Amino acid sequence: MAGQPTAAVSARFVAAVKCMNGGGDIKQANEWLMSFTTMDAAWAVTMQCLFQREIPTIGSAEELDFLHFHAANILKDKIRRSGESLPPPARVKLRQRLVQLINGYHAKGSTTVARQLCIGLANLAVVDDQWNDVILSCARGFSALSQREMLLDVLKYVFKKCCRRPSTHACVYGTDGRTDGRTQSINQQLKHICLQLKVLEVDHHVLVVQQ
Repeated sequence: MAGQPTAAVSARFVAAVKCMNGGGDIKQANEWLMSFTTMDAAWAVTMQCLFQREIPTIGSAEELDFLHFHAANILKDKIRRSGESLPPPARVKLRQRLVQLINGYHAKGSTTVARQLCIGLANLAVVDDQWNDVILSCARGFSALSQREMLLDVLKYVFKKCCRRPSTHACVYGTDGRTDGRTQSINQQLKHICLQLKVLEVDHHVLVVQQ
């Protein structure tokens, strides 16, 4: 399977997701999708799928949305499990593409897909130890007023995942009562996220009322 070209894996992925949506052997399709999540090709296949607005074998908008949701779901889980194994340049490129995709799906009203991608971006922020300006990067990526909801979602997920991840949790709170430079840096970042969330939540509610 590892030797298959990406095009072949992509076609198999589309077929398996279609099967999950009704028709065919669902158990077999699910088993293949489980194995697909462990493939290196899954990075390129899910990303390519998410950027596609038309796929010849997909006949309706509902089927396309279902496919995009599965691609986003698999991608965000793969980031959580294997994102830190990507080389730094690949993580930066992935970050940029996620922001682009989130804005695109949010603009077209595909909130379920956008939300999965927000979680994926938050996962990347947690596993990428070289991403030191998470808040600033996200603020730049979601700078428009209409994108404020996505910025709020990403920051919320980053905060939750920083607190829940065992290694980060231990580092933040310390296991021996002492703090080092990295612990202080993480604590500071969490404080900034909390502050941003309070400000953005107020702004978001005001916008909702005005609309």
